[in-house]
Parts: sequence; C-alpha cells; structure tokens
Amino acid sequence: MIKKLRILTFLVFGTIATSFAQIDFLNETFSSSSMPDGWQIQVQNPDSTDGGWRFGATTAMQSEFWPIPTWSGGNIAATNDDACNCNKLNDRLLTPSVDLSSADNVFISFDYFFNKGTFQGKTESAFLEASTDGGQTWTLLHEFTGGTAWRNYIADISQYVGESTLWISFRYSDNNGWLYGFALDNV
Repeated sequence: MIKKLRILTFLVFGTIATSFAQIDFLNETFSSSSMPDGWQIQVQNPDSTDGGWRFGATTAMQSEFWPIPTWSGGNIAATNDDACNCNKLNDRLLTPSVDLSSADNVFISFDYFFNKGTFQGKTESAFLEASTDGGQTWTLLHEFTGGTAWRNYIADISQYVGESTLWISFRYSDNNGWLYGFALDNV
C-alpha cells in the first residue's frame, strides 16, 4: 500500500511539474556592447547621427538632460534623442523572429526606463508592437507610461500562440521634438 501511494504521489507531482515547464523562446540581456545576433534596428530618418539604438553601459547611453538611473542589470539597449537631437520619429529595435508554433501560453517580460517627457510642446512616446508578416504591419500591444525609475513589464501575448514568425518591436518616437529617450534590458 505504501509503495502504491509513493508511486501515485510521484506521478501526481511529476504531472504538475511538467505542466508548468517554461521554455524561453528569446532571452536577451544585452551583455555585449554591440547589437545581439538576429536583432535589427530600423530608423525612419537614415540621416540620424547615432544610427538609432545603441548598446552598452548606462553611463555610455545617457546624456546631460537624459540621465539614466543606476542599473544593476549590466549593459542595456537605448535610443537617446537628447544626445542626438535628430529625427527619432520611429526608431525601432526588433527582436529576431520567434517561432511560437509549439507554444501553449506566451508572456514577454523586460525592464525599461522611459520618462515620457515633454519639451517645447512635444511629448515623447514609446510602444511595444508585434508583427506576424515580417514587419509589414504592426499591432500595438502597449503604450508606455513615463517614470523616473527602471520598471519591469510583463504581458500575456498568448494571442500569438501558433505563429511561426513573430517579431516584437520596441518603438520610440520623439514626435518631431528634441526629447529624451528609451532604455531596455532583460528581454
């Protein structure tokens, strides 16, 4: 009787453990000072003097009027409109294509720093978007609110379960002003 109970207990706990298994389809910490393999940058204005998004330590990504709070996560990805003072109407950082055809439930999690600042009547904005057609069209998943500290964001994106080519875009817009920027880590 005790043997049967132990076997039954193992089967129950084994079933529970496997039903909560987690698979990382994408995991990027931006530990290098260069763009990670498979990621892409798209800028609306090809004459941007900084090329859009950059990668490195927070001290290298910040500027005089856009100080980035101390971050223990190491290197980050950031687009800095203050330092560039160029057209950053639609600076996109794109993940590699992710295959979710075998997924059951999908969440995205990352850390970000964004002020949603206003200067000279213009307010910056930042968005999380998704595409299933290689970036031809984008679906808005979230518009970011501003703050003065790093934040963690988690979203259920299970509506994309079954998609074999999902792209995620982190899009920053200075709305044709001279604004601040957007920083990202731990996607």
